[in-house]
Amino acid sequence: MPKRKHSDEPPPNDTKRLATTPTQVASRLDLRYCMPGNVARSTFDKCSADLGRSDFQGAITGATSTIDDLHDSLIALLDIRAISYSRTMQFDKAFQDASLMIRYAPLRAAGYLRTAELYLLQCRQLAAMRISQQGIKSVPTDRYDEQKQLQDCYNAAKTRQEKRINFITKLPYDLLCQVMDHLPIYNLAQALQVCRDWRDRMSVYPKPWASIYLMESGIGCSEKGDEINSVMNVLPHVSRNVEKIHITCLESEQCEKLFSMIIKGTFNRLQRLQLAICTTSNYCRFMLALWQTKDTLQELCIVTVDENSPVAPIGVILSTCRNLQRLECRQHRITATADGIGAVSTSRPSSLLELDLAFAQIDTAVLAPILRCCRKVRKLNIHSCQIEAIDLMRAFCPDVKSFTINVTAHDTPSTEEDNQHIISSSSASKRTTEPSMGLTHIMMHLTQERTADKPIRLLTDNSNTLNNLSLTLPIDNIPNLVQHWSPLRSLVFSKLIRLDVTFGVVLSDVVATVIRHGCPILEELFIGNTESISLDIFQAISQLRRLKDLKLAEIPYVNEQGMIQMFESFAGRQQGQERACTLRAIELSGSEFEVSDAILQALADIPSLERIYMSELTTMDRYAFDRFARKLRERSPPIHTLHLSDLECVSEEAIIDLSAVESLRSVELFGLRHVTSQSIEKLYSNKTIALETDVT
Repeated sequence: MPKRKHSDEPPPNDTKRLATTPTQVASRLDLRYCMPGNVARSTFDKCSADLGRSDFQGAITGATSTIDDLHDSLIALLDIRAISYSRTMQFDKAFQDASLMIRYAPLRAAGYLRTAELYLLQCRQLAAMRISQQGIKSVPTDRYDEQKQLQDCYNAAKTRQEKRINFITKLPYDLLCQVMDHLPIYNLAQALQVCRDWRDRMSVYPKPWASIYLMESGIGCSEKGDEINSVMNVLPHVSRNVEKIHITCLESEQCEKLFSMIIKGTFNRLQRLQLAICTTSNYCRFMLALWQTKDTLQELCIVTVDENSPVAPIGVILSTCRNLQRLECRQHRITATADGIGAVSTSRPSSLLELDLAFAQIDTAVLAPILRCCRKVRKLNIHSCQIEAIDLMRAFCPDVKSFTINVTAHDTPSTEEDNQHIISSSSASKRTTEPSMGLTHIMMHLTQERTADKPIRLLTDNSNTLNNLSLTLPIDNIPNLVQHWSPLRSLVFSKLIRLDVTFGVVLSDVVATVIRHGCPILEELFIGNTESISLDIFQAISQLRRLKDLKLAEIPYVNEQGMIQMFESFAGRQQGQERACTLRAIELSGSEFEVSDAILQALADIPSLERIYMSELTTMDRYAFDRFARKLRERSPPIHTLHLSDLECVSEEAIIDLSAVESLRSVELFGLRHVTSQSIEKLYSNKTIALETDVT
């Protein structure tokens, strides 16, 4: 082995072997890594001088004494700041300072005592007792005064806890239920977050939690947002009682939180979920929430107005919620696509009974798999689709009783009783193998259709079963329009009770024939948004022997003589005979034609009228309505309901005459410029009349 070479210089980069002199060591130890503040400046200077004189013991003694003083001052200052924070209701900061007191001085009672006092200010006696016990165990037993202070604090908190009355737990359960019935849902949610005892006792009463309604009052309203969040926070605790959730105008974050609460809870009774005008960025969390309620959910409603919202995954919804009976999806600004709808399972048909779809556009290729899955549906509403949807409905949905296509209005012409009959009759169809008898409700908007083959075929096949029919026929002058719709003349709707029709001048003769010969038992007729009503139409209406309700709205022109003759025909029928008048209600609203004195006089002569509704009408004769009201008072027909709104022709004298009609029971007056409180007092004086008015 070669010998190591001797050298006076150390090896390069070998700092560990460098010689260090005592002077160099002293200079390193004298370095200052932190400079003091003004409070300890004098002590620091004195200790630095002792260090410079090598009086190390003097520097140690002086620094130690000052450190002890500063530690006591720190604890005292934290205590003062905690008190100040608590007096200004900043309890979070006060608890932080009290926690620092315990951290810096765990063997002293000050931090535990201050924390206990803060808990007592918040009426949290149990927490004050716990922190006092922690202090008793931590503080040395030889500090008798501090131990006594902690024990006294514990005893004070215990005494207050024993004297505290928990009204919710002491109140009899039946009285508690009555109190909860009168509280808003937001207050109930706040009460549930007071303590566990309140939550356990109040969450078992099912009635106030059965229906949850959440609606944002406006953008930037933090108070309403806090109330909604408060309700959402308690949803998992009351989830077993919730049967219906209806939210309106919530932002995406609030919707996501709601879905999270549904996932977290046990919603084993939830039957209805409605999301109206809510914003959501995606439906992932929503589908997870649906999975939690898939066995009980029966009704689902999704309404969005944001054009940037994703398409609701209807196919996935139908495949997931097999017990769903009603699905409503209205996204008027969004085009339905196959990718957005998602895959629809056809292996197991859905139990859906009512389907309502409204998009900016939905192609028949997208609609076909949905209808193929919903073979049991009995009420079908489709908006913005091709007329070929009629063929899809006939092919895939044989049990449909109510069918609406391309109608912008939300509600159908059927009544609530009719809807209940449509849905409930599904159980009867399950017990029989007989084929479906046909549609009872049809509503079609056909203004853009150039041909009438498919609608005519649908009406022909169901002419013997229809109860309600609403038709919006083409208004434009389409070539061969009359020829296309002439087959309507030969149809007889033997069970038709209600007819809503909108048409153009070209089809007036066709509509008149349908009314005259095709509706033998018609009871309700509504003609609206029509250019004009001809003499033939009025003559056809006058021949309806069972007509009870007539509505004419948004009509620019009418044949005045025809309207007068129609009213005179109703007035001329004698009660008790075969052709007795059955007309009970009439509505004239939003029309531009002039209501003459002769029209009003003929209307007042109808002896069977019970309800009159007039709104936004004009008349050239300012005294025409006065004579109409006077005639009602003199003839005293059985009229019991009268609605007048936005009429320039109604005067004080007319109101006074109406107040003398003996049979009148309900009066609504709005937007009557020439009516003052003087005549309104006359109506108020009649105790038999229920009055609603904006006249003050």
